[in-house]
Amino acid sequence: MTENEWDDLLRKANFTGLNAVLWDSSDPEIHQSSTIISTATSKTVPTFSEVTIVTESPSPEPCVDHLRGLLRDVGVCSKVASLTSCDPENQVCIVLSELAHSVLRNPSPTQFRAIKRIFLESAGALWVTRGALIESSAPDFNLVTGIARTVRAEKGDTRLVTLDLDPQTPLFRTSVAETIFTVFKTNFSMESMGLADLDTEYVERGGLIMIPRVVEDRTLTSFVLSNTGSPIPEDQPYYQKGRPLRAEIKTPGFLDSLQFVDDVRISGMLPDDFAQIDVKASGINFRDVMSASGQIEPYPLGCECAGVVSAVGKSVQDFCPGDHVIANVLGGSICNTIRASTGEIEHIPQDIPFEIAASLPIVYFTAYYAVIKVARLCKDETILVHAASGGLGQAIINLCQLIGAEIFATVGTLEKKSLLITQFNIPEDHIFSSRDDTFAKGIMRRTGGKGVNVIMNSVSGDALRLTWNCIAPFGRFVELGKRDFTINSRLEMRNFEKNVTFTGLDVPLHADHEEKRRIWSEIMSLYRKGQIKAPQPITVFGVSETEKALRIMQTGKHKGKLVLMPRPDEIVKVVPRDNNHRLLRADASYLLIGGLGGIGRALALWMVKHGARNLIFASPSGLDKEKARDCVALLKARGANVAVFKCDVSNITDLDSVLDESKNEMPPIRGIIHAAMVPKVSERFLSHT
Repeated sequence: MTENEWDDLLRKANFTGLNAVLWDSSDPEIHQSSTIISTATSKTVPTFSEVTIVTESPSPEPCVDHLRGLLRDVGVCSKVASLTSCDPENQVCIVLSELAHSVLRNPSPTQFRAIKRIFLESAGALWVTRGALIESSAPDFNLVTGIARTVRAEKGDTRLVTLDLDPQTPLFRTSVAETIFTVFKTNFSMESMGLADLDTEYVERGGLIMIPRVVEDRTLTSFVLSNTGSPIPEDQPYYQKGRPLRAEIKTPGFLDSLQFVDDVRISGMLPDDFAQIDVKASGINFRDVMSASGQIEPYPLGCECAGVVSAVGKSVQDFCPGDHVIANVLGGSICNTIRASTGEIEHIPQDIPFEIAASLPIVYFTAYYAVIKVARLCKDETILVHAASGGLGQAIINLCQLIGAEIFATVGTLEKKSLLITQFNIPEDHIFSSRDDTFAKGIMRRTGGKGVNVIMNSVSGDALRLTWNCIAPFGRFVELGKRDFTINSRLEMRNFEKNVTFTGLDVPLHADHEEKRRIWSEIMSLYRKGQIKAPQPITVFGVSETEKALRIMQTGKHKGKLVLMPRPDEIVKVVPRDNNHRLLRADASYLLIGGLGGIGRALALWMVKHGARNLIFASPSGLDKEKARDCVALLKARGANVAVFKCDVSNITDLDSVLDESKNEMPPIRGIIHAAMVPKVSERFLSHT
């Protein structure tokens, strides 16, 4: 980073309270930063028996001796060092370098490197300033606030605390050291390290330690928003009788806009070929993170879950209530109840835990298609697997080892490398770092300059191009990522001279029903025999921790699979039911007479927009016309339950039949729109309204 770039970052941190994730990659294994934050390193659990006090004063401030004494009293050894001479690795650093003047405003190259080391390699830091907040008399001292917020958002695994001292209090007073010690003890004791909700920014004025926090007036906020037609989420139970909920990101790009809304898919009669499932576990995939963060076209959160069948449609024969199943759905699976067609669900054995079942579908369907059907991998062939410690990477490795291929892999940390060695017995010299471009040279060196027969790619940008150059003659390159598709990256064509293939593979949810069932049967057979395993580890979160799970996956620091499992009494952010602005009722049916053409279509769409969820059409032509079928498909996509009857409403027999059948399948009729050409209305209407 140049001095000008550093200056710009500090200016933003000071005046805007910079709080942003400063990286951009479609693959969590490639987490390369272009700012102060560089690649994270694997570290052991920190111990806080040693502390480094960093000071720039030629002779340490008088408070330093007293602070060291307070630390010594609680069994903490301390040492004093300058900013440029300290070794922060696995140490908690108490930084006093800015008590007299601002270091961050214009650091020397040596100071800048030292600051980076404190933020990236230390076990935590307490950065102390004097007169930076409230009075705003020394804005340069407040630069650390924005920098610390940025590091917390991007790195996330190091506790960074700021403390601003009262400028009116002389530094030689023992109260200064006692204030620093109090904040240190609150945030860096072993008991506090497990707490996620501790404050990280403190201000001391007149001996009183304060927190610069803005507290929302929820009553006033709710009042304003309710009168502007924009209800805000409230803490409500995830399980509410008769109220299906699903997760959504209100504003793509902002994970904190996650909320739960009424699931309009669960309304009306259950379609004949559908099953209704009580969701017990939902898998999270990186595509969910990319959608939620706005990197690809937004789509409903979640596409795999496991649960118990609670009801089935009239024509369903393969499933019955009580069956344990998995479901692959495009409409979102982070919900408490879901409806899926029989082509989207598969049986699972009753003895498989739901969290394991929910971890298998997407990764193993995708791995099977990629390895078996697309790459056609053979025994003794070589294959490169990027992001190998993730759920999909592990599934691919399982299948490759069954086939007998030679596996090369990339990972982002030493901990992930160790997982591949211990869990899959992959030789250490076959595992490379995805943090830089050395993996490409390593692959070519290990293969004698030939390259690999098959590549399973999930990296993007320059890493994608380097990977593309590792392909062997007649090789097969399978693109599993989405980022380069979305931004329409360019691909060099020269490698095609080697008779290679390049395949872009999305999650195969649209595969043929019988083919999916065959593949799932084979996957479960391999699982029962112990020939393949679920991704390890499986990290389980409550559904109220959905945002936390997405953020962890976004950083790329997880291994294996992340799964959501709702707890019985869990509380989540739920958008209140907006009954004040609904003209029509979701628990009623509305009868439209006169066809599904232009007027009928316009009326029906308007009614769905204003709350209707159950529509009955009585038309002489029924669904004979293509326009009618298109209209019904569109209404169902908007969450409506639609029934269409061939009926001449001037014929009392036809009308009786419509009313009798709809009474069995739909809620009571609460409204009628008559648009037929023959103005002949039966009195039977009135008895059903």
